[in-house]
Amino acid sequence: MSTFSCVGMTGLVLVQTFFLVGCVSNNVGTTEASEVTIQGSGVGSPGMRGWAGRRANLRVLDGQQLTEGATTKVCVYGSDGNSQPYAVLTVASTTVGTVTEVSAQYVEIPADTPLRASFATTTGVQDTTANGCQYNQAQPLNAGNSLVAGHYTAVVLQYSDFFTRECASNTGAPSDSYCGYYPRSNSSLPSGPCAPKGIYLVRDGFSLSNGQRPGTYRVINATSNAMVIASSLQTGSLTLHTNLTAPGPGQSYIPPGNASTMTVCPSYVQCDPRLTALQASDARYSCTRGETAFRLTSLTSPAITSTTRQSTIYVFGRAGQVSEPGTGLFGTEVSVLIATDVSNANP
Repeated sequence: MSTFSCVGMTGLVLVQTFFLVGCVSNNVGTTEASEVTIQGSGVGSPGMRGWAGRRANLRVLDGQQLTEGATTKVCVYGSDGNSQPYAVLTVASTTVGTVTEVSAQYVEIPADTPLRASFATTTGVQDTTANGCQYNQAQPLNAGNSLVAGHYTAVVLQYSDFFTRECASNTGAPSDSYCGYYPRSNSSLPSGPCAPKGIYLVRDGFSLSNGQRPGTYRVINATSNAMVIASSLQTGSLTLHTNLTAPGPGQSYIPPGNASTMTVCPSYVQCDPRLTALQASDARYSCTRGETAFRLTSLTSPAITSTTRQSTIYVFGRAGQVSEPGTGLFGTEVSVLIATDVSNANP
């Protein structure tokens, strides 16, 4: 049985680090992180379905960037047709231009059996009862595969097509695995669908062979319109992050950084055929220097350098479009959520 109410304090990711050499506003981030409230009722809680087998642990994050006061409610069911949920979780939505944090708080759900989940947007009090849960709108969780025991985050990505606008697709680019979709800023660019909507599952935390969980972090690209973005901790260095919705090799943490301030950059500029290779490289390099023209956002957090904490930095929202002359971005509407994952300090 697990029921909690907490205020957080504080996918799939391809990690590739490279350095830019020979290269010569959208400052929507802040370094003041507010708190995201999560509430949940898990297996065995009043009104929830019971489960006698092994259990996993789940929390929910919302990447829809709804208006302040909006809440996303997620109901988790079995796939056997029983409409009584195993768990119900609610989480406040992030809003554009903010940096928020959430703590390592999870509820119990069944392991070793396929699960489904539905979600809906509400306002006001966060209701963790089964009221309003709609099994007929549920979709498979984890692509219909059973979960092993462990900790997971379900990320709700359901954005407005109007505000996201169109995406471009340039599979003929040199790095075509990164150019499946990116912000379309000109009618001359080939169009294509943006990131698929839905509920995406992320496995949280990892342990060494001795059972200890070292301090580490990762960045998850959960934007609606960019298959690849990048993060930078120092001038000339970028780490690529493929979109949570895109196929990839797994969920990768990286060692603690050597600086607590991170700049998030539009690595997808390499996909725009209007820019030469040098122009694209210059744009990315300027972002690593902290210049605002080609910067998606920036943040400062101890999660980046912690040797005891395991954290995930989520980037939500709409990445900016490249301006016609290629001199900067416009229309950037992103937010950042820093999630403390399960660790030795947060078992």
